[in-house]
Amino acid sequence: ATNYNPDADFDDGSCTYPDAGDYSLSFDGEDDWVEVEGSENLDGMQQITVQLWVRLAEYSADQDKGINFITKSEHPSDDIPFNMYTAGDEDRLTFRVMTTDSSAGANFWNYSGQMNLNQWYHLSGTYDGQNVSLYLDGILIAQSTLTGSVIDNNVPISMGNTINPTSNKNFFGYLDKLSLWSTALSQEEIQSYMTTPPVGNEEGIVANWKFNAGEGDILYDHSGNANHGTINGATWSDDVPTPGCTDSTATNYNPDADFDDGSCTYPDAGDYSL
Repeated sequence: ATNYNPDADFDDGSCTYPDAGDYSLSFDGEDDWVEVEGSENLDGMQQITVQLWVRLAEYSADQDKGINFITKSEHPSDDIPFNMYTAGDEDRLTFRVMTTDSSAGANFWNYSGQMNLNQWYHLSGTYDGQNVSLYLDGILIAQSTLTGSVIDNNVPISMGNTINPTSNKNFFGYLDKLSLWSTALSQEEIQSYMTTPPVGNEEGIVANWKFNAGEGDILYDHSGNANHGTINGATWSDDVPTPGCTDSTATNYNPDADFDDGSCTYPDAGDYSL
């Protein structure tokens, strides 16, 4: 933390971390990833939400290219509490959860036909004790039934690594603004956090990786839980999701905007009728 006090006897929640502006991490598709050491607050969840921004530079078209955007797993164990990934043998993007009852994934089929390369998208995965759900840009696109508590495994979280441990192929693209929650956010909350990212003190937030340090090899968690990540190879970038008006009929239409922030304005010349 920037205000670390070596003489403090206990943490009062006042820690602050570098925030140099709006940045993302660029992954080269070969050997870049981020690892977050396991901690007690990353286990013991009844519900869960994962939110992130992603910009793909390629699709996972074969077994060597399936990647995890985020996972809590350790090879060769199949006990994976949660992961959001692209399959290596199918055109599929999945948010999967394993509970004390079973496991299930919300599968987004033919994602390569619906997500453009080199364009930012917001992905959210939730589990509320009844359903595993996957949202693209705040819209529900896949859902599967599941019950039980999310399993514990006390292993690290990683971002951007391969789903195939025999492959040297990691994620190729960009990640930004990734958060983890011990609650299932509603669709309205998901859409709200798209335009106004969480601060880090919201109820139920477990980790809030803002990706805003802009330098160094630490991905800081701004939730107060100190779930900081170690950056391995990935580099800082100023290529980030751009908010704006996406309606081409608006007077302030922004063709470079990645998502609509509700700012659109339209001609208003007075009081008329047709």
